[in-house]
Amino acid sequence: MNDMKCSKCGKSIPASADEQNASICRECAFKTVELPVYAPEKQIGDYIIKNHLGIGGMGEVFLAEQKSLKRMVALKILQPGLAGNSEYLERFFNEVRMLAQVEHPNVVKAIEAGMDGSTCYFSMMYIPGKDLKRYLDEGKVFREHDALEIITQVALALDSVWKTHKLIHRDIKPANIMLAPEGEVKLMDLGISKSLEKKDEITVAGMMIGSPTYMAPEQARAQRDLDFRADMYSLGASYYHMITGIPPYDADTSIGIISMHLSDPIPDPRKTNPSISASSSALIKKMMAKDRNDRFQNWDDAIEEITRITESLENNQTSTDGTTPASKYKSVIRSSVKSMGWQRITALLVLLFLFLLAFSAVVRKSINDTHRNNTARIYASAIQILENADSEQRKKALAILEQIKKSPYPGLSEKADKSIAEFKKKTAEAKEKAALSKKMEALDMLKKKSYELEQDAKFKRAIELWNSYMKTGEFRNESSFREEASRSLEYLKRKQQEKLNGLLDE
Repeated sequence: MNDMKCSKCGKSIPASADEQNASICRECAFKTVELPVYAPEKQIGDYIIKNHLGIGGMGEVFLAEQKSLKRMVALKILQPGLAGNSEYLERFFNEVRMLAQVEHPNVVKAIEAGMDGSTCYFSMMYIPGKDLKRYLDEGKVFREHDALEIITQVALALDSVWKTHKLIHRDIKPANIMLAPEGEVKLMDLGISKSLEKKDEITVAGMMIGSPTYMAPEQARAQRDLDFRADMYSLGASYYHMITGIPPYDADTSIGIISMHLSDPIPDPRKTNPSISASSSALIKKMMAKDRNDRFQNWDDAIEEITRITESLENNQTSTDGTTPASKYKSVIRSSVKSMGWQRITALLVLLFLFLLAFSAVVRKSINDTHRNNTARIYASAIQILENADSEQRKKALAILEQIKKSPYPGLSEKADKSIAEFKKKTAEAKEKAALSKKMEALDMLKKKSYELEQDAKFKRAIELWNSYMKTGEFRNESSFREEASRSLEYLKRKQQEKLNGLLDE
């Protein structure tokens, strides 16, 4: 009998005679079924499978070609055992519905969902690159500055989906954060997301919601009143993993890890990586507070603090081992003094000075290039938010562009200035158009009422109507409105006089 493979964590599960099609993974407690093999060139719907990309929480993900549009996509195929369960199936399609609502540059875009026989699938934009988990599995430990910039983009995405859709992700972890080749950060796998605007939450028996390694205490307790602070906790735990190379809590079983999230003290990342700043340690402590009321109470405050720490690190740039470049060579100079003549020492000092000068120039250029590239990416994200997001998000995007406008990068500062001017012009034109429309509506209403009074020969009341509006009306000071009102008054007075003359004749 073949072993099964957990579709959540990928570990092998020994099959038994009384569990032919399903079992419980001892690693992550996920109820799973044996996954079928989808060979390259196999066609599912409009898609031709090319190769295997990975295993998600509810199925496998493949690189596939969409035949109709001749483009590469990421194709997610639901486990066959889950596809026969209406609740699991609803959760699968829920991922597509959630993704279809989201418009943000840091969230992977959904394409479509469908069925091919008994195979349920959906496609999404393919992002070349690697997720953070793969980097961590390869032994990479992220520089503090780089990790902060990554979680900034994730936080911006989570802030947007929370404010726009009251949506929480519930499975923030390195495996769901993708780094594209150009440095863009993309948030993936909204398959177990929850919208607080929808009351019909799906509960799937036997399925753990979220990943124990990064799970917030209230989520581990299966509280029903979760909010964005659960994602904040998981992002803090992911940040800890990125800058230390190990997760914040580790145990032999998922239950053991969850127990640590519930009661163990928050670990200090500096015990594992002493080069980490005290600010980052405090940030993790705040984001991973056991009581969610002790975390940041909105994403704005969290993003502001992350940005502050990032800028502080940029202003106090040090080498990888935490020392300044000059301090590395003090011991070399001291030992050289003892063994060399003053002439040779002088020559060495000159060479060393020139070396340090060149080295510092290279470091400055590298830092400058990195900062400029990051600023360019932030500029692109701000422009997309400005074009697609709601008014609150636009305010943030404008504030970001104002900062970029003050940056020392001429090309970017000019583009930011131009983008701000164009947006303000469009906004002013829209307001002017709305005001004109409102003024015309008011004028039409007055004309209509005046005409009704005129038809009843109530000229005096019609005249009073116009005079009253010219004294207290919203558009009384508008020259074009006063001209129209004056013409109407002259006309009504003339009609009134004609009526009076007609009565005298009688």
